[in-house]
Amino acid sequence: MPFRLSSVLLTLASILVYPSVIATAVLYLYPLFFGCEFPQVRPSQADCHLLNYTSDSTATSATSKPSSLAPFRLLAFGDPQLEGDTSLPEYSQTPIFPSIARLEGIYAHAKQQEWPALQNDLNDFAIDFWDDVKTLGWSYRKRLDLWGNDLYLAHQYRTLHWWLQPTHTVVLGDLLGSQWIEDDEFERRADRYWNRVFRHGKRVDDEMANGRGNAEVLAADSEWSRRIINVPGNHDVGYAGDMTRERLARYEQAFGKANWDVTFSLPSDGAGCSRETPSVRLVALNSMNLDSPVFSPELQTQTYEYINSLIRRSNSAASSDPAKTLTLVLTHIPLYKPVGVCTDEEYFTYHNEWEGGGIKEQNHLSREASRTVLEGVLGLPSNPLSLQSGASHRASLILTGHDHEGCSTYHYLNTSDPYSENAWNTVAFTDLTRGSHVGDPSTHALKDLVMSDDTPGVREETLRSMMGEYGGQAGLVSAWYDNEAGWQVEVGSCDAGVQHWWWGVHVLDLIFVSCLTLGCLTWPIDKMREYRRYRETKRREERRRRELRRRSKSRGKSLTSTPSYVKNSTSMKMSGNAKGGSAGSTRGRSRGSTREMETPSGSIRKRRQEVDVARD
Repeated sequence: MPFRLSSVLLTLASILVYPSVIATAVLYLYPLFFGCEFPQVRPSQADCHLLNYTSDSTATSATSKPSSLAPFRLLAFGDPQLEGDTSLPEYSQTPIFPSIARLEGIYAHAKQQEWPALQNDLNDFAIDFWDDVKTLGWSYRKRLDLWGNDLYLAHQYRTLHWWLQPTHTVVLGDLLGSQWIEDDEFERRADRYWNRVFRHGKRVDDEMANGRGNAEVLAADSEWSRRIINVPGNHDVGYAGDMTRERLARYEQAFGKANWDVTFSLPSDGAGCSRETPSVRLVALNSMNLDSPVFSPELQTQTYEYINSLIRRSNSAASSDPAKTLTLVLTHIPLYKPVGVCTDEEYFTYHNEWEGGGIKEQNHLSREASRTVLEGVLGLPSNPLSLQSGASHRASLILTGHDHEGCSTYHYLNTSDPYSENAWNTVAFTDLTRGSHVGDPSTHALKDLVMSDDTPGVREETLRSMMGEYGGQAGLVSAWYDNEAGWQVEVGSCDAGVQHWWWGVHVLDLIFVSCLTLGCLTWPIDKMREYRRYRETKRREERRRRELRRRSKSRGKSLTSTPSYVKNSTSMKMSGNAKGGSAGSTRGRSRGSTREMETPSGSIRKRRQEVDVARD
């Protein structure tokens, strides 16, 4: 049977069609298959603040049926860290094949017939040329890896944003992969960030992020669902010892202001609700220069001035109930934690004195800087008088990045000694939810103390990185106001899977589509070749049939014709009979008959010989 390429390709495509379709469906609908959704509301008397509206529409009337979706839904990503292409040959100062420059020396030695030097040059040229080939291959592999990584990150944002419909989106620092890159490389990475990874996302305008605490009604501006709230990280502006005015300026120009806040009030017509409308305050805080020493004291002063402005604005609204306002702090460096609570431990390194002596690297904020965030930014009470008077502490949540492994903790105030250095303690949040604390014999007593309304505290969620090697995780934060219990905040997550899964599915799809396309293209060609072979076979058979008919006709003609010697014998017989007369004796006829019988027997033998010769 002749080989048909189209049959092989279409057979392979038919084998791959089901795995390809199933894998692609799982990849592009992974929130559905993995059960990813924002934590749903558990309302009691919150109907007036749980109206049916989405991120792209305004709220309906208060008589509408309450929605199971929280009015505030935050999609959070951590540490995308877009790598750069400065290592590629086209962006370097050296040519792609620097070994080609050796050809000039080889030609000169060959012209002067300096054979030992020529041999050495040829050996060096072969080694350098092979190194150039490997470098070029690595550069193209790196280029493909960068392109695929961007599409993988974009897949997460596009799929979750389409499926979950968040009201807001935040990226918690380390947007890029290095703070040491030049301005042109910074611009290239920023362009990839906006036009490839977070395509259709919008930068928060400077007028909105003016640092004066703008106030809006939640869902009144549908553009917030497309805006990306960016938080500066160490790979964006540097640590405290690296941050310069130029690095901070180019970051703010590309991604938005470093310190700002905005307040969203929940939509309601007031029916069945309290007079004071609950609100959500988002605080984007640059935590990169909260600790000292710093390279630029001026930039650190600006950050602390912004924190003081937050405190002043909070105090000016002292007449309002602080429990009505939910504060979400969005920053990069996690707060201080003791050893063993999270993957990263407390760690500080510093530059040399001639480099400024500032902070070179840190895993957590110091105790002092953490207390600034807890008591200053969040306004959690640390005064024993306010605690004894029963003052309620503010509902709040801290979202951080930096620790790629992620961590969930709870910070609470030691009310027995609030002025000590170790006044704020930290435990793993999972230990509280599971009802156990490793190493503490009084686990239930600790849980009752930490979760008591009289103990100020706040939950901190350090998001796992959205990079492929960490599973492509995204944080899902739901917040709603309950008239009985106050603000309720739930945090979930959704994993897209490692980047190898994304690559494998697309390679499988590429093979399937290639086999199907090439099979369909080669099918007419194979059919034409098969038709030609069929026509050629028919022509050969027709020629063979014609030849057989010609030979059959020739044999039939020679069998039906009378040989000449038979005719001569017959004529001689007839002439003899005529001479003998009709009255011959019986004996004479008998002899004549005998002669007549002898003559045909010899003719028959000769005829058979002629037929045999003709056949041969």
